[in-house]
Amino acid sequence: MNRLHLVTLAPGHFHAALIQKEAIAGIDPRVSIYAPFDSDLLAHLQRLHSFNTRSQSPTAWEIEVHAGPNFREQFLRDRPGNVVVLAGRNRPKIGWMEDALAAGMHLLVDKPWIIDAADFPRLKALLARATAEGRIVADVMTERHEVTNALLAELVHDSELFGGITSGSPTSPAVLYESVHYLRKHVAGSPLRRPVWFFDVQQQGQPLTDVGTHLVDLVPWTLFPEQPIDWANDLVVGEAKAWPTPISRADFSAMTGADDFPESLRPSCVGDTLAFAGNNEVAYTLRGVQVRLRIRWEIGPSIHGSDEHHARYVGQRAMLTIEQGAEAEAMPEVFVTSRRVGDHQRLGKLLQQRIAALQAKFPGVGGRDLVSRWQVTIPSALRIGHEAHFAKVVQQVVGWITQTSTLPAWEQANLLAKYYLTTSAVASIGS
Repeated sequence: MNRLHLVTLAPGHFHAALIQKEAIAGIDPRVSIYAPFDSDLLAHLQRLHSFNTRSQSPTAWEIEVHAGPNFREQFLRDRPGNVVVLAGRNRPKIGWMEDALAAGMHLLVDKPWIIDAADFPRLKALLARATAEGRIVADVMTERHEVTNALLAELVHDSELFGGITSGSPTSPAVLYESVHYLRKHVAGSPLRRPVWFFDVQQQGQPLTDVGTHLVDLVPWTLFPEQPIDWANDLVVGEAKAWPTPISRADFSAMTGADDFPESLRPSCVGDTLAFAGNNEVAYTLRGVQVRLRIRWEIGPSIHGSDEHHARYVGQRAMLTIEQGAEAEAMPEVFVTSRRVGDHQRLGKLLQQRIAALQAKFPGVGGRDLVSRWQVTIPSALRIGHEAHFAKVVQQVVGWITQTSTLPAWEQANLLAKYYLTTSAVASIGS
């Protein structure tokens, strides 16, 4: 197959640009963009321009833009490439995916694919069609490439060290994730300007159906690697809830550039404050394992300069956690804590053995005795950062397209399981 030609549709989210932050072997430097002529498009082009003009390892993208109210129809007439990139408004995304697949293209789509349970049948049909036609439909799951997540996943499967996952209970789950995302942040070195529609739950979805997809993805990826999850039989959705993040008019203006709240958000406003649908929590079981997820949005900026991610896996012999300290320079770290009295030193020996076996995959990783628990020390060379994870995803997708033209069966099954969980949980809130 010749080099892949990317076609970006309506790039409303900064992830659309991060997919092109690095030049990837097999990707044509010529890129087509079809979009409304709006501020989202201009922001996207500015990010691509910054990649082309940076001093270190600049890219060389050649951009062909088709902007106007009929961009979707023109895209379908032109069919200019073979891989469609989608990262923007979430509500219409499934329709654009259907269009691109009907046009005979592969898809590289940022989360979430759907935000409404009513669209789940459309997703099932789309994946079935992609399989029948030999098309790749790939989800941009960057968190799999975060080193702390990858190390935790390795340690979970050391039976002597971890002892196998417990079942947990609704009040004390075996798996707990909490992520804190910040509305104010920097992307590619510049302050992020949020589009006004980002704050509209009808466009963006609840947090669980949006950024929460990463957490839902990580649980089976960690516990049951490369095993298909049956959405109808392996998952039981429990309690789900939501609560708002208050945003003042001044903060809203600073983040979006808009002078006031738009009419579409007025129903969620009380005086000068927007009750942003920024927080979700859900409990569920995966193959009998009790899981709880918390997703929060705060105004920020983060003291760490990035979003925060915490995790806990409770095994029969040890507990594995990902934690981030309160200091500005603190990075997420992996810790191992014995669950058996007097087992600390034995646990340390097992950890050192496991670390030695992981050197080829994670060079420089070590272990540190903190008396009450052990820390997995991670060299700075392995901390490539969230923005660099996008290149890892693109490289994997290029391999799928050029080598197999088939999404692994477990990936397809787990896509359905993931979006069934997120949308059905949100549908249950308030019901």
